[in-house]
Amino acid sequence: MKRMGWISMLAIALVCMATSASVAGEVIKVGLPLPLTGIHAKFGEAIRNAYLLGLEEITAAGGVTKGAFKGSKIELLIEDTTSKPEVARSAVEKLITRDKVPMIVGEYSSSNTFAVAAVADKFQIPYLSQTGAADNITSQGWKWIFRVNQPASEYAGGLALRGGGH
Repeated sequence: MKRMGWISMLAIALVCMATSASVAGEVIKVGLPLPLTGIHAKFGEAIRNAYLLGLEEITAAGGVTKGAFKGSKIELLIEDTTSKPEVARSAVEKLITRDKVPMIVGEYSSSNTFAVAAVADKFQIPYLSQTGAADNITSQGWKWIFRVNQPASEYAGGLALRGGGH
């Protein structure tokens, strides 16, 4: 699996271990809002496939294999956000209030990621962003929002290092 997939699945496991939403042997539900239709659908499909591949590997290993949640299975609850922030907001509210997920991962665009982050923080549910690059996603002072990728403001610095032969 690609690095981002492993990092995301590891983060899911760590957050689930840190929450009291599940106990060993139970199913750990993880909310996964994605743009499966609309202008960002091809990216949403790629992200979904990466998570499903990771889930397949975890399931084949018997679920969570270490720690307090050893033996627990992970279930991804996938919601189509149609590439629209207002739909992403509603989808995450549903995942949190109706489906009672202890964690949210996913989304693609910065505008949808920001919408998801705002809802997750309001409900005090951890949200791991993998692709939304806008700085405002993690500069709001929100306590429940985490990112795997660097913010857009750091992109140029990475290019300068690469271009400078370092």
